[in-house]
Amino acid sequence: MGKAAFNERLKLAATYWNNISAGLMLTGLILPYLALNYWVVDLIAWVPDWLDGQAKLSDPAIVAAVSTLVATVAAYVAASVCRSFADRLLVRIQD
Repeated sequence: MGKAAFNERLKLAATYWNNISAGLMLTGLILPYLALNYWVVDLIAWVPDWLDGQAKLSDPAIVAAVSTLVATVAAYVAASVCRSFADRLLVRIQD
């Protein structure tokens, strides 16, 4: 395989990983935002109950909010890893 073909294969692979990264980033930010909008009324109602000592951390709204935030962080980390992998592929391009 020639140098030009090798470089094109590297660029194609880097583009693939960059697109995976972008998809994870968008999915990891937009879907949790929409999910939290669904639970926001329950979360607002939960805070005064929690301050009075009547609410528990096992409330479905809190469990949903925490799991949503964990999924957001996981998607962001996965997107960063994919983007880093794409960058490492591009470094190998030959002149």
